[in-house]
Amino acid sequence: GKNREAALIQMQHALSQFHVDGLGNNIAFLEKIVRSESFKQARLDTNLIQREQNFLFSPEDIKPELVVAAAFIEFLS
Repeated sequence: GKNREAALIQMQHALSQFHVDGLGNNIAFLEKIVRSESFKQARLDTNLIQREQNFLFSPEDIKPELVVAAAFIEFLS
């Protein structure tokens, strides 16, 4: 892109068009990272995920069956 904003738009578009069948992947997570304020402002360091955890790990991303499985494992331990 001609500038950072154009590059971010192009990156978001490329990630939204990417599709992998049959394998787990982190494309949705990468899309969120690219949309995060830290990434947009080029605050790229090892604390990015921790700093943006509320945005990156929103409750709607957590599948109910995983919550049940985690509770069951905790109950058994």
